[in-house]
Amino acid sequence: MYRKQRPVSAGSAMPVILVLASAIAVEQGYVVNPKWYLWLLITVPLLVVKACGVRK
Repeated sequence: MYRKQRPVSAGSAMPVILVLASAIAVEQGYVVNPKWYLWLLITVPLLVVKACGVRK
């Protein structure tokens, strides 16, 4: 690790993981199987909750 480099916390990495999971669910639901859209029922609300928590 460089001198001025700060470690990334798990809390700040969570929105990125949720966006990637949502993008994968949309892509797989469109191409492979529509059952992948069920993942959006999990990832989108979590992303909204995380986004609201960051603004406070």
